[in-house]
Amino acid sequence: MEEFSVQTSNMTAEVGKSSSGAINVVTKSGTNDYHGSGFWFVRNSALNASSFFLHQSDNLKRNQTGGTFGGPILKNKLFVFGGVQRTWVRTIPTESRTLTMIPTHRNGDFSDLLKLSKPVVILDPANGQPFAGNLIPSARFSPASQNLLKDSPLPDPDGFTRYRIPTLEDPKEYVIRVDFRPNTKHNFLTRYLQNSDPTIAGIVPNNLHSVTNTQSSFSKNATVGC
Repeated sequence: MEEFSVQTSNMTAEVGKSSSGAINVVTKSGTNDYHGSGFWFVRNSALNASSFFLHQSDNLKRNQTGGTFGGPILKNKLFVFGGVQRTWVRTIPTESRTLTMIPTHRNGDFSDLLKLSKPVVILDPANGQPFAGNLIPSARFSPASQNLLKDSPLPDPDGFTRYRIPTLEDPKEYVIRVDFRPNTKHNFLTRYLQNSDPTIAGIVPNNLHSVTNTQSSFSKNATVGC
């Protein structure tokens, strides 16, 4: 890395979409000597101290690895530099919760709603009349809804069902730069940068409430200068 800048306000047009900050990095060209580097950073919940306030682990497994290499293709004339980084993140965040139907409601018994301070009366959509005692006959149940309820776990006493969604992240970054110096006064360069960042959220078996969006971003950037 030759230089970098950090912008947190008064963004220029090319980074104006950033709301918090933008970091711009200028890579170095290769030299007449070969140089390389490698790295591997590890974070794992098994290595973390226990938190008094956290009663469950996030099962974090994070590995970030990569390397760089640069040197001459033609000494004093043509140079190349490249780098690659890949990150594997596996985690199960703390629990999510969803309000679900209690057993009596699943069986068509909504009589408890009549005991509320503002009673709720269930009407028969066929004739607009109230169901007697707020009880819906099983013959009127929707087969589709019954199939969905099979994948909706029963709630805890507070009405919520709780679950944890495993999340997988696998970002990859590649950069390559080539410099050509025909003489001491001129330098031509080209650089290509590619970044992909898929985030895959798993699904808890037999729990339709755990369905969530999978996100994926991809970007590439090319530069030519002289």
